Amino acid sequence: MWRRAKSDTPSNPARRLRGVVRLKLIWPVFSKPVKMDLADVTCWESAGRAEQVHVGNFGAPGWYSSPDLLCQTNPAPWTRGVWVARNGKGVLSHSYSQEDCYDPTSTKGYGLQTFTLRWEFREREKSALRFRRQEKVEETIPKISLGGIKKVEEVIPRKPIRKKVCGGSKPNKDKSSEGKLKDERCASLKKEGKKDSKLGSSEDCGRLKSSKDGGRKVTSADICATVGQGSLSGSKPTKDDKAVKEKKGWWSDVKMGPPDAILGLTEAFNKSKDDRKVNVGVGAYRDDNGEPYVFSCIREAEKRLLAKARNKEYTPIVGTTEFCKLCIELALGEGSPPIKNGNYCAAQALSGTGALRIGAELIQRLSNGNKEIFFPTPTWGNHANIFTHAGLKINKYRHYDNKTNSFDYDASLQDIEKIPESSVVLFQACAHNPTGVDPSPKQWESLSKLVKQKKLLPFFDMAYQGFATGNFDNDAFAIRQFVKDGNQIMLAQSFAKNLGLYGERVGCFSIVTSSKEEAEILLSQIKIIIRGMYSSPPIHGQRLVVEVLKDPELRCIWECELEAISSRIINIRKDLRQKLEDLGSKKDWKHITDQIGMFCFTGLTEEQAVRLTKEFEIYLTKNGRISIAGVTSKNVDYIAKCMHEVTK
Repeated sequence: MWRRAKSDTPSNPARRLRGVVRLKLIWPVFSKPVKMDLADVTCWESAGRAEQVHVGNFGAPGWYSSPDLLCQTNPAPWTRGVWVARNGKGVLSHSYSQEDCYDPTSTKGYGLQTFTLRWEFREREKSALRFRRQEKVEETIPKISLGGIKKVEEVIPRKPIRKKVCGGSKPNKDKSSEGKLKDERCASLKKEGKKDSKLGSSEDCGRLKSSKDGGRKVTSADICATVGQGSLSGSKPTKDDKAVKEKKGWWSDVKMGPPDAILGLTEAFNKSKDDRKVNVGVGAYRDDNGEPYVFSCIREAEKRLLAKARNKEYTPIVGTTEFCKLCIELALGEGSPPIKNGNYCAAQALSGTGALRIGAELIQRLSNGNKEIFFPTPTWGNHANIFTHAGLKINKYRHYDNKTNSFDYDASLQDIEKIPESSVVLFQACAHNPTGVDPSPKQWESLSKLVKQKKLLPFFDMAYQGFATGNFDNDAFAIRQFVKDGNQIMLAQSFAKNLGLYGERVGCFSIVTSSKEEAEILLSQIKIIIRGMYSSPPIHGQRLVVEVLKDPELRCIWECELEAISSRIINIRKDLRQKLEDLGSKKDWKHITDQIGMFCFTGLTEEQAVRLTKEFEIYLTKNGRISIAGVTSKNVDYIAKCMHEVTK
């Protein structure tokens, strides 16, 4: 029999439960009328959290609800109704008739009685519920017949009734007729080695204790202490049971995470008191005094913005149209076909990391291709974190030859040839991090044709445009060649290195699409992704970028500064190589000057790199990568001497 519970009761305080709720009646009506006040009913679920889930007045019209209990009576008081306990696995219900209830406003005293009802799951598993019920003391009340327990008529005593688990060292002290009956039944069951189909195993008889305890309601903590943290007859302790038992906190099982390999170097460097210390591990440009460098064009742009006194309103979800267009023009070149035809979409991002994360999320959610991306080996350490967190599968292709300290062109072609169609392949557009080794223009052309042939989706990470060679066009050769060959690329741009806007977190994510319509569709989805991640990007950094890119004077200053920085890095490479050779090192250091950009893959082993840090206070990553920007005219002699010492 099913009962339909309506949700249009005027006094319904739980509007979220609107709709039809089917209630399956599986428990028979009381064999005799029982006068009871259900104004105070507390329910605990045995197989769950030992949690108090409902206290409500059944005698009044309306709805009463909680996470695991739903109660409903008809609009008129004292008429037939039903209460139901649910936990998503099954339904237990008990119906009562008009004579089962009486006026809850009665001032007569009440006693306590604890009884057991059967809980039936849809999987036909059986457990038990315990309910606390008040009953009228002054009258002789028939007990409910459950599991073969006989009906006994007596006045319920007002003193607390405590019932302990059968089989313990102490006998049950409950001297009432019901207590004696249960003791006798438990003893009989233990002797026969059977289980009570209604009450569970004999060991479970009377596991709960109830007490008025000065009028205090029995709490879930009381139940937990009695029933072993929520586990009742025949059920095994759950994870929640163990958590209650051990009183664990929300985060008590969380383990300490490993420190970031690069940022941890800076922390160790700052803690060191040694005057010899040198930090060549950080991925940020430093001037010849070892100080952070702020571009002159940025200083001037900030002055201009301050004079304009602009507001600090939210930016659009994908940034301003002006910013996005200037970024794509810097990457693809003004007048490139995608820009002319409008078959691209772009969005401001939280630097290069944020741009990569947006792209990773877009691939995972919407791409028709494989949810798999192939990285060069080695690559920037954070690439794996970004794409793994988005749910993509990570694979690799060879990029660097450790024997020759150069780009492994043949191995790259072989590995990319084996990549399944419709997969994503990641490239670093220029100044490869951490190796400083880039393909030549001819090699890029071959890679572009292979990617097109294999129907792969190229995803470019371009963090160093203008920083590698000092020329924007040279550093953007790879992505422009891929677009020219008809590849639909994804691009992550960063202005951290080439404009020194590390802390402003300014970047751009863009896609070259097959049509203008496709670009509009993808942009709408990118907005949804960004909205759920961080709502809208920061405003100050993008204003600085726009000010520099659109103003001819500031852009000229920027290009001159980048050329000077690039030249300084090239000269440092030459100087370091020369110092090592002058010290009589037999190792070939030619790769130091062959590589390009901020980083140099020295070829040092992990043991040698660790020794440099521990013995000589030179902080670098364990793979032997050093930041050339951290080498200055003041420390180059010391660095060369120590490198020579560990490579003898």
